[in-house]
Amino acid sequence: MYGSIYKITNKANVFEVLDRYEGVEEHLFKRITVNAHLSSGDTLKTWVYIYNRSIADKKRIYSGDYLN
Repeated sequence: MYGSIYKITNKANVFEVLDRYEGVEEHLFKRITVNAHLSSGDTLKTWVYIYNRSIADKKRIYSGDYLN
């Protein structure tokens, strides 16, 4: 999967807004921590939102880049 990484300074406020936007209370997405592998070769512990419903009828995006 491809994405952007942002440094968050006010974690409580930011996650309150993002959790609401991503539908965490409705169990549409859930927020988890993962190790991101950077193009530099480094890894960084990050938060991501993952879809929390069945994907059985969804088309797989083999490139990992849902925008392209």
